[in-house]
Amino acid sequence: MGGKLAYLNIKQVFDGDSKDKLASLILFFFLLSENIDIILHTLIPASLFGFDFATVFENLFLVFFIILYYIFLNKSRGKKTRVWPIYLFIIIFILGSVTFYPEYYSWFFHEEYGLNSKHFQLCGGIFALLYVSMVDHKTRLASLFIYSARINLLFYIIQFLNAIRRGYWISAFGTRISYSLTFGYRVAIVASLFLVLYYLNRSKIDLISFLISLVMIILQGSRGALGCIISTFFLLAIFYFVKTRKQTIKKQLGKALVISIFLVSFLGLFSVGASFSSNLSVNSLRFLRIDYSRSIQLLLEGRIDDGSGRERIWDTAGEAIQNEVLLGYGFYGDRNIIGKKLIFGYPHNFILEVFLQFGVPLGIVFVLFLFWNIIKMGRKCNDVTWWFLYIFLLSSCSKLLLSDSFWYYWPFWALIGVLCIWRQQDRYIEN
Repeated sequence: MGGKLAYLNIKQVFDGDSKDKLASLILFFFLLSENIDIILHTLIPASLFGFDFATVFENLFLVFFIILYYIFLNKSRGKKTRVWPIYLFIIIFILGSVTFYPEYYSWFFHEEYGLNSKHFQLCGGIFALLYVSMVDHKTRLASLFIYSARINLLFYIIQFLNAIRRGYWISAFGTRISYSLTFGYRVAIVASLFLVLYYLNRSKIDLISFLISLVMIILQGSRGALGCIISTFFLLAIFYFVKTRKQTIKKQLGKALVISIFLVSFLGLFSVGASFSSNLSVNSLRFLRIDYSRSIQLLLEGRIDDGSGRERIWDTAGEAIQNEVLLGYGFYGDRNIIGKKLIFGYPHNFILEVFLQFGVPLGIVFVLFLFWNIIKMGRKCNDVTWWFLYIFLLSSCSKLLLSDSFWYYWPFWALIGVLCIWRQQDRYIEN
């Protein structure tokens, strides 16, 4: 399982037969869609045509090329990873909820969080599973993720510099905010990718890209985004010990001890230094025109572990689960419960969200089945490209333990796509 990660150049990514070119184009467009959406909304505001031109354009673009893809797929009779049973189950689950819980209608058609806004836009996260399955090739997948991350990083740097120049961010509701939770998590995804890529290939450009991303997260993101980076380090540590399992236990423990002492010492010195230099830190940030960093502020105030109200959300979700253990509350039932009491209508935790919507028995089955496949791939996988995809996507999914909904978080669905492809190819090799 040694060696560097080999990936295609940009020309090779779009080589191959027609269906492979289309699959690569579709996934590439999807991975860049968040920034494409920002550009289109900037150039062509919705008021110009009386409708959201950017969203319509993105959906029509994807519909056109998806149709072409399946035309060429049928002509070549190519075999691809089948993910339609997953989508069929999702459709049945949603229709069942619509039928039995009409009181959820206001959430289904919510302007900001409704089905049309979050789930069934073709640029929505749930379709990452489909697009990854279309590509169905580990090296091509890795290459598309890498090139899209490099392009996205350039856009994030521009957004970061613009926010510093303005002195504030603009929320989805058009209000001024001092930092951007969304920005931090988006940058965390590319930061995790560059960190894994640097570990595997030792390229200076990847290290620089990671460090730039990390600085942007610390200064203008949130603590949760830093959690994704910590998860990446943790998974890379596991990868290291698996990779070096032939070494003696003594040597492994010795290296682990040295690394642990270094990390603990570094964090300790950083915390002590921060506690004695709060005024200097604040003045320095103001001098750099970065006079607000939520992560640094909470660290200086000794509240780095503050839950920001999540305890109330989790308590509300836990009480609701106890009241309906067996069947749960159906699709979007969590929003109907939590949204009535608190501003944010979802549990901010993957496990709680699954239990609320599916019930505890079925929820446990889903969670254990997912974890079993994740652990199985982690144990059996012996290929550096699969490991790259695995660590990068799995570490990004650590966000779901603290924020967001798995229904529209694209790394979660991309990870499921990777698990499906690897499982199919692993089964083929075994047979």
